[in-house]
Amino acid sequence: MKKTIIRLVVALTAFSYFFTLNAQAVSIKADLTNPYVGQEVTFTAGITVNGSGSGTPTSRINIDFGDGSPTQDLFFDIQNGASDTKTITHTYTKDSNYTISAVGYEEISTVVIANPRQAKLKLSVRPEPLTDLPRGKVGEEYRESVVPATGIRSTRYNITKGSLPAGLMLDRLGTISGIPAQAGKFRFTVQAARQGKANFFQQMTLIVDPGDLVVKVNPASINVTKAGGTGERVTFTVVQPTVPIAETITSSRGEFHINGRVLGFYNRPLSINLNQQSPSATESITVPPSV
Repeated sequence: MKKTIIRLVVALTAFSYFFTLNAQAVSIKADLTNPYVGQEVTFTAGITVNGSGSGTPTSRINIDFGDGSPTQDLFFDIQNGASDTKTITHTYTKDSNYTISAVGYEEISTVVIANPRQAKLKLSVRPEPLTDLPRGKVGEEYRESVVPATGIRSTRYNITKGSLPAGLMLDRLGTISGIPAQAGKFRFTVQAARQGKANFFQQMTLIVDPGDLVVKVNPASINVTKAGGTGERVTFTVVQPTVPIAETITSSRGEFHINGRVLGFYNRPLSINLNQQSPSATESITVPPSV
């Protein structure tokens, strides 16, 4: 029996693309040019393709953020002669000057068909801002740090312009402490001196409220007869604020109370200078028969 051998021949035809890139434009920009450490930056990369031939190339922009982190690719599926943009975000962890590069590639089946075009952008990243200061109150203990959460141990802090209210001080580690003796709005500039890096300056504001005024009266009450009272020495002592402040409190008259009712008045001014330790004033008070 005669055997017949049939040979199958498969013809593989390679389909080739032909595309000539006449021009390509690549751009890169950021929404922030001077961000803080830890602040997210949005980059916008753009590409324009002009060429001729068969096939549609794939456009790709490779972005290097300049800080040693892995590069990122943005892919564009655009027609010849068109432009497109895409965004990508990045966060820097160290303050420094960075150069961001965006390299545009035109590829067909992962084969680069033209010399890459490149765009660069410079970015200056600032140290994390110093911590905002909460309000203080005259005569009350105050202790707050201006050091940001990512503060560097080698940083030393001092005030170069303006001043804190009397009673407060800033130590070299960035802590403001003490008992404020002056109310108001205080503006000052803090310098963060960093080892091996440029010094950093930031203007800050601290608001100190007047605080509560507490006066102790001794004796707190006076016993009188229907005929009225004799002269009674009464001492008024300021127990809060607890530190001397450059203020004077004045009362134009006093009131006589019984069971919550005002029965009469003591029409004599009383002044206490608060700019001393344990400020007080003593008056001899006579309750009139009319009361």
